[in-house]
Amino acid sequence: MRTLILPLILVLLMSFSVCTVTLVTSEGTLKLKNGEEIELGEVHNGALLIIKALRESEKGIKWDEIKIVESSLPMYWRAFNNYNIGEKFLEVGIGIPVATEPGAYKLKLKLVDNETNYFETVAIGVVVKKGLLTASLKSIEQPIQGKPFKIKIEIVNDSIAQRTVQILNSITSQKKEITISPKTSYTADIEMVMEDYGRKEFYITLKSLKDTIYVPITIDVSPAVLEKFRPIKQSFGIFAINLLPIYLFFELICKCLI
Repeated sequence: MRTLILPLILVLLMSFSVCTVTLVTSEGTLKLKNGEEIELGEVHNGALLIIKALRESEKGIKWDEIKIVESSLPMYWRAFNNYNIGEKFLEVGIGIPVATEPGAYKLKLKLVDNETNYFETVAIGVVVKKGLLTASLKSIEQPIQGKPFKIKIEIVNDSIAQRTVQILNSITSQKKEITISPKTSYTADIEMVMEDYGRKEFYITLKSLKDTIYVPITIDVSPAVLEKFRPIKQSFGIFAINLLPIYLFFELICKCLI
């Protein structure tokens, strides 16, 4: 009996095209019917683009597989079919080579219900583009010689794929690696210590695949409190006994302000 019912269900589904594919993006959900097409947005070179869909359709079909139709895959691109299958979602991955030429690309997505062998296909469009990662100086704590201070850099990822960014600076050998979600911004805290006082100019460097961004930094490092008063203390030399109260006064100021 089951062998007769399943083909009948399959015929009805294909006849009326009742199933809806629901894609989940960083900006919300997109509902598509069989054969429809949607533009997903801009993506950077070298990205691993993850396409997520709901397993449940509006008409009760539960998708078991999600794939990229191989014939629609651009040359040298990679498909990671059934990249992640969860209780409520399924995902497919698309590997975009770093050397991909900027431009618009179209791929076909196939979702399958294994119980009935029913499937639907939708088309997704993406635009490969450079310059989707930007960074700017947000704030700097007043640096004091020999004491830690923080520089805040705001990093914006305008790509529909997540990015891994390495943060470096030209003063120290510190490295920090972060991952930024699609279409979001991230504020990076960079802690530094300057051993010398005075004006300092350097760069914060951000690297992500072949993208490199330089954020210029100019700071005026205040001398440590003891450094401010050291010339006064040294000027006493071998002090006379009547100058002892003055010397102790400056010594007290130094200790209180550190």
